[in-house]
Amino acid sequence: MVNQDFLNSTNKLFDQALSYTEISPDLATRIRVSNSTYTINFGVKLRKEIHTFTGWRSVHSEHFEPAKGGIRYDINAYQKVRQSMIENDIPNLRTAAYKVALDRIATSYDSIGL
Repeated sequence: MVNQDFLNSTNKLFDQALSYTEISPDLATRIRVSNSTYTINFGVKLRKEIHTFTGWRSVHSEHFEPAKGGIRYDINAYQKVRQSMIENDIPNLRTAAYKVALDRIATSYDSIGL
């Protein structure tokens, strides 16, 4: 089961960022709902004790390329987020980053006719 606090926090950030876009409600719902969620449990030995951790990965779309994890570094990413923050009078970087991501996803969906 997904951690409810994390889900609520993510949905709050999504809604905040969405308010700075022109994305339609039906497309917003499509972006918000994941296609699949994977759960992984793994053990780690720390200080002679084995601890079990649970991780989750939700895949919302495969429109850019096959979904895969990991951090991506883009030298222009921060610039795009800062520019969006200034141009849209967004109060913080996290909301601006969500807005940039939502706009990119919406543009991609539009390009394939969704």
